[in-house]
Amino acid sequence: MLAKKNPRIKLVNHQTNRGYGAAVKSGLKAAKMDWIFFTDSDGQFRFNELEKFVSASATYDLVIGYRKKRMDPFHRVFVAQVLLKIWNFVLFGLTVRDVDCAYKLFPKKVRDAFTLETESAITVSEFIIKAKLSGFSIKQLPVKHYPRLFGSQTGGNWRVIVRAAFESFRLFKELRLS
Repeated sequence: MLAKKNPRIKLVNHQTNRGYGAAVKSGLKAAKMDWIFFTDSDGQFRFNELEKFVSASATYDLVIGYRKKRMDPFHRVFVAQVLLKIWNFVLFGLTVRDVDCAYKLFPKKVRDAFTLETESAITVSEFIIKAKLSGFSIKQLPVKHYPRLFGSQTGGNWRVIVRAAFESFRLFKELRLS
């Protein structure tokens, strides 16, 4: 584990599994440095692509990855690359290539500009939607995606999808009223 080898890396976890959105929120909240990079710990991304994100961050506020070739089962790719794209466009006008790609770099000022309300699979979408609405510039860069080495994915689970749908409607209502 990287956190054991490098004292500058802090592992943030929950005693009980609260899901991906809660993990993202807790990780973002715990970040203390001027720049925040986040990626998943399941081995599907490599740190060697971070250099091009750092270069792009000189011009853009938020640099987000998209998987060149997604190494997930078909149903998971379909949900993310078809249904979620349509959903995010219809409700929020969001047109990013791969909203859930866990390879993002941004300054802390982006995180501090708004509050995340959701705590589900839609939390990363909320982050990008609110960053865009706050006027931050976004750059999308391709990253290589590797097969999962460990852990299990829940993004194709219907309970996760239904919860994200309910939170999407709540977010839609919140954004329309503000």
